Amino acid sequence: MLYLGRKDYQQARVVERMILDLGLPVRLTTCPTVREPSGLALSSRNRYLTPAERRRAAGLYAALWLGAQAVRSGVRAPAQVAARVRAALRGVGRVQYVEVVDARTLAAPKRLSGPTLIAAAVFVGRARLIDNVVVNA
Repeated sequence: MLYLGRKDYQQARVVERMILDLGLPVRLTTCPTVREPSGLALSSRNRYLTPAERRRAAGLYAALWLGAQAVRSGVRAPAQVAARVRAALRGVGRVQYVEVVDARTLAAPKRLSGPTLIAAAVFVGRARLIDNVVVNA
């Protein structure tokens, strides 16, 4: 049995594919992301955040939810969703990436349909924070 958190969604999907491809006798279980009341995902990296950076870092999850709301409201162009998330991340930190992909395959679709992963990595101070949401398009 292997337990991975949903915060590391991409890693979990890659490991799941390896288990299937290699025929490994391992059962993968993904666990919900545990969050602070602000929405910030719990991570050992959070210890590098100052109190002010921790408050800013909560904007990562808020930005991802704005992207999810765009999908729920009918936006189907991945670039438009990513642009909304990037705009919401202004002032949070230095954005490394924002990806809007098929949640099953991690492939970048031309048009969103079905389970969609919105994922981002942001440097806040010296901490590199990752988070994601899955929404049905």
